[in-house]
Amino acid sequence: MFSAGIEVTANVGETYLLTIYKNGSEWKRGTKTTLAGSGVSTIELNVSPPPMLLAVGDYVEVWGYNGSGGSKAVTGTQAVSY
Repeated sequence: MFSAGIEVTANVGETYLLTIYKNGSEWKRGTKTTLAGSGVSTIELNVSPPPMLLAVGDYVEVWGYNGSGGSKAVTGTQAVSY
């Protein structure tokens, strides 16, 4: 089982994506948009795809995207970030 998650501080109306790739091809994507009127808040976005079969030489990547138009820091410490 393979899953991924991200936590960021978000503003109203921003969209975030978290995508898992297997061997360079998109495997599973999660999307979250902050609600209007919610102000600044910390949001969590998790992606848990069905079980993924891996063979020797396969690789997995996790990519995050923020639609804020600027840079965002991922919330957390090294203990919860890899």
